[in-house]
Amino acid sequence: MNTRLLCASLMILTAMGCQMFAPRPAQHVLPADDPRIKALASPDEAARVAASESLVAAGAASVPQLVAILDRGEEPAAKMAHHTLLRLAARAPESIDHAPVATALAAALADTELSAGTRNELCRCLSDVGRDESVEALEAAMAEPAIRERARWALARIDTDAATAALVRQLDKADVEFKVALLNALGEHANMESLPALKAAVASDDPAVRAAALDALARIPHADSCETILAAFKTEPAMATDGLLTLIDTLLDAGTEHRRSAKDAIAAMAACTSLTPTQRARLLYASARAGGRASARAVLDALADPNPHVCSAAIEAAAATVGPDIVGLVTEEWGSLTTDTRLRLLDAFGRSGKPAALPALLMGARDAEMDIRVAAFQAIGRLNADGAVATLIAAVQGPPAPDRDAAEAALARLGGDNVTERLIQAYADASADEKTSLLAVLSWRQHPDVAGLLLAAATGDNLELHIVAATGLRRHPSAAAAAVLTADATTGPAELRQIAVESLLGMAWRTEAYDPAAAATMYMDGLKLARDDEQRRTALGGIGRVVDPTVTELLPQVRPWMATDGVRTDAAMAAGALAMRLPESQKEEAVAVLTEAVALRPDNTRAMVKHLRALGVDIDLARDAGCVTSWWFIGPFTGDDAATWKTAYFPEKDVDLAAGGEADGKTFAWKHHRTQDFDGIVNLWDAVGAENHAVAYAYAEIIVAEAQDVVLRLGSDDGIIVWLNGEPVHANPGPRACSPDQDRAAAHLTAGTNRILVKVQNRGSQWAFCLRLTTPGDAPVKFEQRMP
Repeated sequence: MNTRLLCASLMILTAMGCQMFAPRPAQHVLPADDPRIKALASPDEAARVAASESLVAAGAASVPQLVAILDRGEEPAAKMAHHTLLRLAARAPESIDHAPVATALAAALADTELSAGTRNELCRCLSDVGRDESVEALEAAMAEPAIRERARWALARIDTDAATAALVRQLDKADVEFKVALLNALGEHANMESLPALKAAVASDDPAVRAAALDALARIPHADSCETILAAFKTEPAMATDGLLTLIDTLLDAGTEHRRSAKDAIAAMAACTSLTPTQRARLLYASARAGGRASARAVLDALADPNPHVCSAAIEAAAATVGPDIVGLVTEEWGSLTTDTRLRLLDAFGRSGKPAALPALLMGARDAEMDIRVAAFQAIGRLNADGAVATLIAAVQGPPAPDRDAAEAALARLGGDNVTERLIQAYADASADEKTSLLAVLSWRQHPDVAGLLLAAATGDNLELHIVAATGLRRHPSAAAAAVLTADATTGPAELRQIAVESLLGMAWRTEAYDPAAAATMYMDGLKLARDDEQRRTALGGIGRVVDPTVTELLPQVRPWMATDGVRTDAAMAAGALAMRLPESQKEEAVAVLTEAVALRPDNTRAMVKHLRALGVDIDLARDAGCVTSWWFIGPFTGDDAATWKTAYFPEKDVDLAAGGEADGKTFAWKHHRTQDFDGIVNLWDAVGAENHAVAYAYAEIIVAEAQDVVLRLGSDDGIIVWLNGEPVHANPGPRACSPDQDRAAAHLTAGTNRILVKVQNRGSQWAFCLRLTTPGDAPVKFEQRMP
């Protein structure tokens, strides 16, 4: 709680004599002169908030006075009273007894002297906190046109038998429009007690009433609902179809005791030829949920439906309702299904995640078509079914082909030592040609015996097996594996060397967390043996990440790479990271390396600059790049974007840093800000303020010894205008995000002091700009800046 709020709370408590904590009888009502009631009108927001909190704690005793204040509509008290009433009705905090609150709100609702607006808000409160004690008042309110809808809405949210009975009693008294609304509320309750009234409403002469009654009945899982809606479906199918579909879902959701009724309803709808594609899709999905051979048949047939909406529904139904019925039907009729249907089914079964789908997937794995086999293996992989291990092992021992690749991927996704052991046994029994694919699969599995198999293959005479082993060893780090890979990268066949380096680097990455020194050695070996710049960048990145302090001895080997094209920045990042770990005794070396690395601007430049400054080195990258970093600012000037862009505010006429100026009835003063950003970007939210639809001005003075032509390189978020020595030199209205050197403008500096004025517009969100000066040949201009 802030100080003002605390003080206000203490004042209120003192005035009350701490009466708020005393026990109160249930019928107690706070007097109009209670200090908390008066405080709701206080000009001090903290006092109003404290009073509201206290009145919430007082519970039902506060309600009559809060309602009276709300009804008077005098601000700010009415707003705080409304807020407090909503808090009281929110069933929080738990310390409040909410039954008396609801009783008090209901009593207030019965006061017909209150405005309709106030009584509607009371209905809103009762919808949250009310229960049976509120029903009588809300039922009475439904007789008044100005508040009947909000009262009905509140009763719809009070899901009790008494509320249902109140809604039913109003049906005979209501006009057609309100009767439809009442029926909708009864549908939300889905209370068995409303069945007779809903059945009677189905016989209404008005079609809107009949439709609403059917929809409400559809939400009640009962034989009467089913009988009534089915009868209506026979005579008015267009009106009753959606209700019958809803009823089927309701029956299926209600449990197995209603499944027979759901199937009867499905059968009644199946013969209807006037269903829309959307209705057919809903029926199809419901049929699949109901289960049975007939439902499976309907799903299977719908997969070939020309309407894409129905076909998609069949796919989703197949995925969601996998079981013996549909899987058995699919396996029986597999040969007669089209290729497209088989592919759709395999995808659906794979996504289902249900082991019951496996027989159909195995059927697909034996299909004569390559695409079908690939889809089956992919589905088996998603299903993660170890019952397919034998089929997958047989597939990966076949000739290279897409289905073998898919089978390998599926095996890789199957977990468990049992699967691994079966693969190891298959590998032992396989021929030389078959071992290659099996070893590729085994290399992904973490098992004590796998590393031994890989090392043995990596030292054997079979080059193809050797390449697979070298690829897989990255996932099984050890000193022996690192030695094999280093030897392969050094003296192995040409086709093996690239793979060996990549594996060595991959092994190093997996080793970083638990043995950084070993990882650093692997990265350094990988850097020396790398076959291309991509591998060198990977090695340098790893060296920079390794946190073991002993690896700083690698710095002399890394530093020369900063002079090598293609890896300069990565080498600078690694060398800088190592240099920042050097001890105080090597300060001179650290400064030299960091200074050299910073010049290349790697991603860790900010950390290196900070370290250099801690070592006592004055380094300013923005200044060295020609950025103007010292600015005076004034603003923000707000208004319509078009107007603020065109308006020439007083800084455009004269800059007087001491005097400032006036605009739009406000007085503005200049203030100084120096950006610390390496690219010279000024965050105007920090320098001026977080303001949208505004402009601000920045002013700087730079001093050069000689007159010279320059290029102003600018970036802005959003629009920007620049004047040099009073003359406009550049304008770009934006909008855009700010980045360095977005715009270029030729300009001329005079010897001595040069005045730069910048106008920056913010249309919304971020607000920033930057400016630097270079020669026409792109070299940074050296200058001094006026400082405060």
